[in-house]
Amino acid sequence: MTSLEIRSEIPSWEPCRESVETAIRDAFAGLPGKWRAGILCSRLAERWMVRINGPAFEWYLTLNGQARHDPEAVAVRFHAALRDARGDR
Repeated sequence: MTSLEIRSEIPSWEPCRESVETAIRDAFAGLPGKWRAGILCSRLAERWMVRINGPAFEWYLTLNGQARHDPEAVAVRFHAALRDARGDR
């Protein structure tokens, strides 16, 4: 069973906030163990810093420009990062 805690600082005025957070949740579906994902935003939300922690796993990503507004692009990056945690090669 997956246990996921998301701490998101994506501003409430960002139209993509909900869809990006949903894409992140979906990327963790089926992963065993306890996971944490954090999204920190720069003062003007021009840059997002992402951190994932889980069982024997830690990953960081910085999203700039339009990449941070595209839930599909965010999901692709999360799925790629979590591939090793899933045991997919």
